[in-house]
Amino acid sequence: MAQDRGGGGVRSAPPVRVKWSPILLLDCNFLGHQARHSSSASLSHKGIPTGVMFGFLSRILTLGRTLGTNRMVFCWDSQESIRRQRHSPEYKLARITTRKAEPPEDAVKTADAFWQFETLRNWVLPIMGFMNVRQQEGLEADDLIAHLAGDDLVQI
Repeated sequence: MAQDRGGGGVRSAPPVRVKWSPILLLDCNFLGHQARHSSSASLSHKGIPTGVMFGFLSRILTLGRTLGTNRMVFCWDSQESIRRQRHSPEYKLARITTRKAEPPEDAVKTADAFWQFETLRNWVLPIMGFMNVRQQEGLEADDLIAHLAGDDLVQI
């Protein structure tokens, strides 16, 4: 505490104002699929598909700039959604059936997209300095987001 020079009394320092920036909890599979179906999806570099990565990174940079933050938690789906399938065995059954019936060129695009998801998760985001990359076996990204946001109904 600083001493008041005028009357010898004690005065308190002015409050420190801290500007808090939001923390973005991101459903990365959603963002990845959104990028997959955008116009940039067919981009490649030296024959290596990069369109999903380009679209994904463009989107997170836009979100960060728009919301004034670089604080992000990247939540990814696991291979299986055990929690949801336990409650609803038919969950995503239509997607699995559709994926099995897709033409070979679409199957290649799907494989390329999932390869880019893996590359983003395991290599690109950590190299960019993002250490909050989360994936938990048996859970989907939105389950992780609900848990991180403090939803007591989600048991992990």
